[in-house]
Amino acid sequence: MPKYANCDCIVEERNLIRNQLAEKNIPLDNVEFIGIVHELESWLIADVSAIERVLSTPAHPVSIANIRHPDRDVNPKKKLRRLFKQHRGIDYNDLDSAIRIIKQVERPRDLKQSATFKRFYLKLTGNSLT
Repeated sequence: MPKYANCDCIVEERNLIRNQLAEKNIPLDNVEFIGIVHELESWLIADVSAIERVLSTPAHPVSIANIRHPDRDVNPKKKLRRLFKQHRGIDYNDLDSAIRIIKQVERPRDLKQSATFKRFYLKLTGNSLT
């Protein structure tokens, strides 16, 4: 959601957007408001197999322990930075590295460790991740 002036919470932003849509006579029946509060990286660390594929080389396969509750991680970006440094000696880059990880996600259900991603997926598709 866009950040508006004089607006400091997601509920207020949602209400502002609803009002703008109503002013333009756009029905809200098929509009679902989804606010992404956590960092994208909390979704990325939910699929450690995708991270392993990015960091592995044929000579040096990487194995990372599953992260059971990625949404609870206080600083998922820091965790990715540590993993990239530890396994490849390179920095995690918000844009390049995130895209490389996303491209390695084979199925949305691989991200099911993240409760917030599961909700996002449900709202986006109408289907639950099992």
